[in-house]
Amino acid sequence: MEFTLAYDELEKQFTSRARALRHPSGRRRDSSIVGIYKDALRHKDGSLTVAYDVDAPATMFADDSLIDIRYDDLARMLAFEKPAGTVIQFRYSTIPDPGYALINLISSRAEEGTHTMASLLQAANLEFLGSSAKLVPYRRSVLTMWVRVPGKKRINSTMSALSDFKHAMREHVKANGVITALRRLPEIYRRTADDAVVRRTLEEEKRNYNHANRVWRQIENSSPLMLRRFTRQEIWEAVFLGHSQNASAIPILPERPGRDLRDYLCGETIEGELNYLMHGEHPVAIVSMFTPPNEFVTADALRTLIGRRDFNSRHTIVTEYLFPEQRKETKRLDRRIKQVKRTFTRRDNPEGAAALRSLRAVRDEVAGARESLLPARFYVVLYGERARNFAELKQSVDTLDEQCERTVSAIRQIPGANAEREEPEALRALYSSAIAGELSPKLTGRELTEVSNSVAALTPTEDSWYGASRPHTLLATVTGRLIGIDLFDRNQIPSPLIQIIAAPRGGKSILMAQLACDILASLCDASINAVDIGETLLPLITVLGGRYIRPQPDEVRAINIWSYPDLKDGEPPDDIQKALVVGDLKMLARVGDDDKTAEDIISAVVTQVYENIVSQNGPGRPLFEPVLSHFIAQLKTYPFDSAMVRERRETLVLALSNYIGHPWLDAPTHPDYEAKSPFDVFELGSLRDFPRDIKLSLAYRIAAHVARSIGRKRADGTRAPTANLFDEMWEIKEEYPFIFKVLQHAGRKGPKENSITILATHAFEDIEDVASLSKTGNVLFIGKQLGDYSKIVAHAKLSPNGAEAINHIKTAPGRFSQFVMVIGTGPDQVVEVVQHELSPLMLWTLTTNADERNARSRVLAYYPNWSDMQVHAWLADHYPRGLTAIGLREIDESLLEVAA
Repeated sequence: MEFTLAYDELEKQFTSRARALRHPSGRRRDSSIVGIYKDALRHKDGSLTVAYDVDAPATMFADDSLIDIRYDDLARMLAFEKPAGTVIQFRYSTIPDPGYALINLISSRAEEGTHTMASLLQAANLEFLGSSAKLVPYRRSVLTMWVRVPGKKRINSTMSALSDFKHAMREHVKANGVITALRRLPEIYRRTADDAVVRRTLEEEKRNYNHANRVWRQIENSSPLMLRRFTRQEIWEAVFLGHSQNASAIPILPERPGRDLRDYLCGETIEGELNYLMHGEHPVAIVSMFTPPNEFVTADALRTLIGRRDFNSRHTIVTEYLFPEQRKETKRLDRRIKQVKRTFTRRDNPEGAAALRSLRAVRDEVAGARESLLPARFYVVLYGERARNFAELKQSVDTLDEQCERTVSAIRQIPGANAEREEPEALRALYSSAIAGELSPKLTGRELTEVSNSVAALTPTEDSWYGASRPHTLLATVTGRLIGIDLFDRNQIPSPLIQIIAAPRGGKSILMAQLACDILASLCDASINAVDIGETLLPLITVLGGRYIRPQPDEVRAINIWSYPDLKDGEPPDDIQKALVVGDLKMLARVGDDDKTAEDIISAVVTQVYENIVSQNGPGRPLFEPVLSHFIAQLKTYPFDSAMVRERRETLVLALSNYIGHPWLDAPTHPDYEAKSPFDVFELGSLRDFPRDIKLSLAYRIAAHVARSIGRKRADGTRAPTANLFDEMWEIKEEYPFIFKVLQHAGRKGPKENSITILATHAFEDIEDVASLSKTGNVLFIGKQLGDYSKIVAHAKLSPNGAEAINHIKTAPGRFSQFVMVIGTGPDQVVEVVQHELSPLMLWTLTTNADERNARSRVLAYYPNWSDMQVHAWLADHYPRGLTAIGLREIDESLLEVAA
């Protein structure tokens, strides 16, 4: 008996809960969206809405004329005739970056073949960026466009409504009987009256969709922006997440035609009596523009909203354009003009006179059908953090209040514009139509009646560069984004030459070293070859276990200029390889560039030497390299017809015979160089101990070896990625200017061989003399500049905005270095101000500051058994921002004693 009672009690509770689900307590929230037909939202009044993903170009630092052209085209799109009641809404939505950039980089790393220690350094840097984002979040943005087109009026709506009621009544009688149907007659009537569009026949729905689709295609064809229409699933996800703030999953969209979706969309309560509403567990506020900008609105008016670093909380900038019947709207404007004249012109009121002038200016634009009246609404919807208790709610609301104040301030920076936070009563009335998909043609009192040309600039149409899809390095932008860089992505970065130009202490060498470390950590079988002066890369290569090569007179390790990677396979040299050999021989023979006879002699003999020796190599054969002795022997016997040429040949033989048998210049490549290493650095400073002619030839051969280094060929025939680095190009120009000829010959083959070349220097003048370098290098990182930088502006073809950005670059030692990143030229040029931030471990590994280098040496002297990584880790733990950032010159050695 007791078990039976318990079972009955459980069944009663279950029945009660089921009834509560069908009839929940409180008032039901309504929505204008009742269903989805194909890829369009269906509204109660018969309207259909589609959504587009808008590709916002990265033009914040582009020429203003480019943005002006875009807004003129947008104004023309808004001006053409559309059905009365059409609404176009732009939504620029921003959320704190939950770590997409970090996840993207980690997922892009090769599963195998990466450098272990480089991966460790990169992981430390990623962890630092992640922890920094918790303090000051980065942000992600997306721009969408929603277009609502009114449906065609139904034929004989009264008969259709009666037919719907009759059909519903018949179905209810069949299911529940006549008595129940009569008892629920009012409910059936209300439901059929409310669900008129839900119960529309498929034929009518198809005709209505085709009618709206013509308008959508017209907008797509005339839009200056790249549009991609949302699919059925995408628009459902966007609408559901907009209505359900607490949702962590999206329900499966039912395939049943005519299914009412309001039960899915209206599951969360929206309520509140203060200056914010609670949508689910999130506080919401709205800031609206009440006064439009001046008659002349600049194209960059919205950059104060979309380009602020501290504007990183969740918010949506909404711009809506309403398309009423023009005749009625013109009459409404005329009535408004008369009202202003009656109210203000009787008194000497400057505000009234200004309002009258503004209204008459709009009326003059409309006259003669030159323009169309376009009521617009501009507002910002701001969301607070999720609040599950009163403490979280207070903190969330306080943050929301601060963000509203920033938004009001940013809008007021637009000349002539004024904005205020919506009061509680207005907020309750406006928010329901501000949710994604709920755009409405009904007037709200927040309309700015202008012509299309004057309000088009209120549309957010630009954003920061979205970065690479498979990055190896992360950089922050000054606008608060975290973007990825992939220097091997030939779709985005076609140039194989990257230039880093910054004044001393501007962070150029550290950025170059960071790129090298990240390439080794992310790409499979990657290798780095570098030319260094001043031991800048020594700490990094020591940690990574690479080779730091300092040529010494008593340690002979020859580099043969005649050798090249495909020689062992019996492949003939290309023209670039021959040109490099000719350049070295001209240097040894002291032949000037104007001596064409000597150059032709050398070129002919070089070709003959290669023809004689290359054929002796091949798969399975020992490597046989041509050397200087082979050239001199061939030169002596080469059959020249002209007596003048033979005479010049004798002088060349005399000049080059001094180097026959020289251990550095007339020998095959040393076996040490044949052993593959992921990171090789050649230090040119050690060449000062050699005689001048030997020093110059060795520097030339080292540069050629690095510049011609390409990724080793894998088993499948593909080339592994390779990066060639040249630091301190200003010093190379002074000491070894001929190296530019090497880069001139070899710098253009990067894309074919999957290699890139990175040059770091102080000023553009250091490389401007080499025309091919300046023309090929259309990827630049421009750091802080001292003095005139007009030449680099002209070379990069920067707009005045981009040039002004260089003037505002900041560098904080131990914290960050900023660069103007330029990719490409022309209308597709990408210009961004990026910020390079380092983790403490990476900072102490890469720093070139004299005091901090001394600190590394001091710790290593105190603990000689420590590895370099241990030294850097100890310094990073005790001085995470270095010494210079905190005003120190040396470390506290008492801390070393404590560590002991």
